[in-house]
Amino acid sequence: MRLKESIRIQARADQVWEYVGSPEVWPLFHSKAGECTLLSLQADVIGARYEMEFRLGNKTSPTQCEIVDLHVGRMIQLRSQLREIDKKTRWAPSAVMTYELEDLGFETKVSERVDLDLPGINVLLRLLMWLFMRLGKPSGETSLVRLKRILEEA
Repeated sequence: MRLKESIRIQARADQVWEYVGSPEVWPLFHSKAGECTLLSLQADVIGARYEMEFRLGNKTSPTQCEIVDLHVGRMIQLRSQLREIDKKTRWAPSAVMTYELEDLGFETKVSERVDLDLPGINVLLRLLMWLFMRLGKPSGETSLVRLKRILEEA
């Protein structure tokens, strides 16, 4: 399942990159991200590994994350996988999160894409989730709206 959102922020691309370019900073703006700890020797490079908490409703789940693609200043892609394996499917749910920046001068277009791999969810429930994500409105501030607020208030 793929979720996509984009927003224009009144800030230069290098200012936006200071937030989205490092998973250790994501808890400052990402609505679902909690504590993030670097596990590998070097941060913010392809292959860098992190442990990050993600909130889903009232539940916080620790995940293992790895930067799988990176174009400094333009795009970062992170694979996140739950540490707990689903007993039915014998598979740990995962997601690939991508942030892409388009420099528009004094403004930056930020795109967020989340590709969810949820093998234990049946087709009907996936369809309902897709409809809800497309037609429903999120409660509270989304990650991109929070990022926009932080950067434009600075």
